Amino acid sequence: MDAEIIHPLGGGTARIKGFAGWMKGKVFNGGGSYDIGGSETIGAVAEYTISGLRGRYSFGYLQQDKELAELKPGAPFWTALNAAPNGARIIDGLSLKQRSYDFHSLALAYDSGPIQRIANYIIVSSEDWPSRHAFYANIGYRLEKVTPYISFSSEQTSRNFMPTGIPNGIGFDALNQAVAFAQTGLFANQSDIAIGARY
Repeated sequence: MDAEIIHPLGGGTARIKGFAGWMKGKVFNGGGSYDIGGSETIGAVAEYTISGLRGRYSFGYLQQDKELAELKPGAPFWTALNAAPNGARIIDGLSLKQRSYDFHSLALAYDSGPIQRIANYIIVSSEDWPSRHAFYANIGYRLEKVTPYISFSSEQTSRNFMPTGIPNGIGFDALNQAVAFAQTGLFANQSDIAIGARY
């Protein structure tokens, strides 16, 4: 459910929206899927638009309901990891059961005449996980029906992850690699530049 208020303010338009509910569906990644059904979400948006300029701040909270299949007791990955010296702490750190997230987003957009610009900065945080910082910016110039543009995006996350505590070379290399991949696979450190045209 959501509620929204739109009102003229200082020559522009202010909009405030609040929402809350439960999610339904699946998220696909890494060749598998995760059922987000039953996860609780709540959030709000504050936006102001004037003369082609729009500013928006968004906040969201999400608490996941279900556990990853690989981390459920009895699953092969859970069983192997649970035997490692740091296994219990790693399982707790990777667990999605009842894990909560905070989302903060600040965006500015300008669309007036031939010029189009947008920039967005996002922070996603969760307890015991490093915060994810993402930035996106795009600028375009309309030429009749075609708008050439250039965009830049970047996501950065510190990588403070825990090893299993089992040394390599004694038959557990595959487990060590799987644990490292499971932890690093949650985050990305990358930047991209795109040049193109919209019709």
